[in-house]
Amino acid sequence: KYSKKRIKRDNWLNFEFFLATELGKTLQELRKLITEEELIFWAAFYEVKNEREKREINRQKAKTR
Repeated sequence: KYSKKRIKRDNWLNFEFFLATELGKTLQELRKLITEEELIFWAAFYEVKNEREKREINRQKAKTR
């Protein structure tokens, strides 16, 4: 059963919904479309992307000080 509470506490489910939204798919479509291995790679990609963006923001903030 999906609920707001479960989505908030289940990071993996939250990521599945995020990726489905990014790809314009439903959760069911996403799960049929890609393997668990690919989903793990997508998660890693977004984690690295987020880390890089945070570093760049911090660099920009440091330049303005």
